[in-house]
Amino acid sequence: MNAKNAKEESNKGKSSTYLIYFLLTLNILNFVDRQLVASLAYQIEQALDIGHVEFGLLYGYAFIVFYTFMGVLMGTVADRWNRPRLIAIGLTIWSALTAISGAAQRFGHMIAARMLVGVGEATLTPAALSMLSDSLPPDKRSRAVGIYYAASPIGFAASLFVTALLEPIIGWRGCFYALGILGLFLVIPTLMLRDPTRHQTVERNTVLEPNQEKLNTRTSLKLLWKTLREVPAFSMAIFGGCIAVYFQNAMNFLVLWMQAERGFSLQQATTRMGAMVVIGGVIGSLVGGYLGDRYESQRPGGRLYFCAVAFLFVAPLGCIYLYADPHSQAWLFYPPLALTMAISMTMFGPIFTVVQDLAPVQIRATSVGFALFCFNVFGVGLGPLVTGLMGDAYSLSAGLLLSVFIGSLSVIPFYFAAKRYQVDQQRLKQLGAL
Repeated sequence: MNAKNAKEESNKGKSSTYLIYFLLTLNILNFVDRQLVASLAYQIEQALDIGHVEFGLLYGYAFIVFYTFMGVLMGTVADRWNRPRLIAIGLTIWSALTAISGAAQRFGHMIAARMLVGVGEATLTPAALSMLSDSLPPDKRSRAVGIYYAASPIGFAASLFVTALLEPIIGWRGCFYALGILGLFLVIPTLMLRDPTRHQTVERNTVLEPNQEKLNTRTSLKLLWKTLREVPAFSMAIFGGCIAVYFQNAMNFLVLWMQAERGFSLQQATTRMGAMVVIGGVIGSLVGGYLGDRYESQRPGGRLYFCAVAFLFVAPLGCIYLYADPHSQAWLFYPPLALTMAISMTMFGPIFTVVQDLAPVQIRATSVGFALFCFNVFGVGLGPLVTGLMGDAYSLSAGLLLSVFIGSLSVIPFYFAAKRYQVDQQRLKQLGAL
């Protein structure tokens, strides 16, 4: 009997590992698709005869608005429908529309395609993270989400690789065709994934079978609103995440800042920042997931305490590299900047795990979609906007300095969410029905 149980546990572990890395592959494809538009900006502007404003609309709002709003709706669908099938449908849509993007002859064609790409990609993360949560024990969830979000820096690097190696051979349109076809090849393996049984963590290290009632979209959103009002740790964790994502996305100006205010050439700025984003981003995402789980095993709310401790270092490190001379004080510039990059990625594994653990099981994917909505609207949207406004009014150094101090403020909601975590977990049973 013991041998049989050991074999079952081994098979379950292998299945979970395969799921983690398959979803990582899909997420890398997702981030390559997003970044490829920016990597091919010059070629797209020339081919479609558009300016920087039109391109900014194409890269920004055309994608992010649809992606953000559809993420919440796709989360409600993922909570009541087969998740691998939902991801496969989304993958088919975004891959087909990515390929169609390569055939665009006018700005209107391209912007319509990018909007629909956003709809397709919105299916992935809410469904994927809820699958990971249901496939793994509580003490391994953060590191799984950390691995999943390592796709962000890996996808960034891969898009540069595709642009540098393939664009001279097959052209910018061919890059979109190739990426779309690659995605379509992954649809069948996605459909073959097993949809895990849905579980809910009610007490630390205790997994209970949930009420399997499947809610419609309206009822799911009502339960989400009730959770926001009655589970303060849930709301504070998302609020802290918004502040952290604001700081993270303000750093998109670093390449421009290095050129405009620190005397780097374009090649120097892009290669050095690219290396720090990839290395720091991957390490930060993996370490954040691992340490989040380790802290959680030692005390309830440990993942949130870890985030609070990590983001304490954002302002000191930011002040060091922003005021250092990168040419004569490289040791005060590159290490603090790389560490800041790593810290900016540490929160994804812990926070997305906490968001699901503090939500009723019926709306686990909906809660991920809502968190993504908040992060995109208040973090991805406001971070670059405010930093750019500060750059125009004063300097990019001033805008980036403001962002690191704002990023440090995430410590406050993370800490208070951690203090409330254990109490609020006990309230989850009461939120199972409206």
